[in-house]
Amino acid sequence: MLINAEVLARDRWPDILTAAGVDKSYFRASNGPCPFCGEGVDRYRWANKHGGVYVCSVCTEGKYRNGFDFLSRHKGFQAFADAANYVRAHFGINGSLDDQVVVKRLAQEPKRSTAVDPQKSLARMTRQWDQAVAVTPGDAVHRYLCNRVPGVTSVPSEVRYHPSLEYWNPPAEQGGSPVLLGRFAAMLVRGFDVHGNLVQLHKTYLDQEGHKAPVPHAKKTDQGVGSNSFALRLGTPTDTLGVCEGIETAIASSVMRNIPVWSCHSSSILANFELPTIFDGLVKRLIIFTDSDEIKNGRRAGEEAAKTLADRAKKMGLRSLIVRPAKVGTDFADLCRNSASV
Repeated sequence: MLINAEVLARDRWPDILTAAGVDKSYFRASNGPCPFCGEGVDRYRWANKHGGVYVCSVCTEGKYRNGFDFLSRHKGFQAFADAANYVRAHFGINGSLDDQVVVKRLAQEPKRSTAVDPQKSLARMTRQWDQAVAVTPGDAVHRYLCNRVPGVTSVPSEVRYHPSLEYWNPPAEQGGSPVLLGRFAAMLVRGFDVHGNLVQLHKTYLDQEGHKAPVPHAKKTDQGVGSNSFALRLGTPTDTLGVCEGIETAIASSVMRNIPVWSCHSSSILANFELPTIFDGLVKRLIIFTDSDEIKNGRRAGEEAAKTLADRAKKMGLRSLIVRPAKVGTDFADLCRNSASV
């Protein structure tokens, strides 16, 4: 039986979420702006009761939600099992152990420092980006994008090909060292905050044929610098800019609409999107591309994020439009593929 993730996470959510890239300011006792809906100055607060919970007077309607909900919204997880497995990996637990044994062991061991070191993260991301090269026809990234987005004729310069990127798995046991599973081809895209600072690096691990690599999680973000608002800037905006969650959706939407489309990686980060100040006055319209998700846990996270961003866009003085595929369970890459087959 797998170790109960709720037992592991209880009273440890600030450490877990900080390691996941959440700014530590969101765990202060005082009220502040919400990390998800992005507005207001006192609508959100964190409380250490019940093992760690949060509440927002707007997006959670004043109802407390637990750390698993926070983690899922931040990372874009659609299933509880994904969040639970992430927590187990955080503690280096991949097998079956007795709950009480694990709790006793964790209590006896000193707490690991999970704070993000911005300088180390920035240096690592910059080094990996500099090791990558422009995408060329026939390489793994070009093959991957052609498979995923039929009809793509050019790859944005902000997408690069890394020929041999290390893939590290979490430690097999508490206190152990990360495990190197191998080196793989990878698609890299940088994430920048509203001020143009590098804060994130998105990695898609591939085999040489352009398929996802045989690793536990083919798509990863770096530990980053703890920013909850960034965009993978795939193209230079004109008077119209598109935004969405995934990189493939961004490229597919750009092909179909012939406009630059930026990826925001996850629904929570999409909801927090801010137009960089250097584009104030240039961009007049924001088109929000969202997948046609199935209802999970009573909600469609992507559509909720799109509506939140549309409201924020209005306050930024932008016209906005939400676009999504009509068929549930499809995205814009699927539409590109269907169009190419006609």
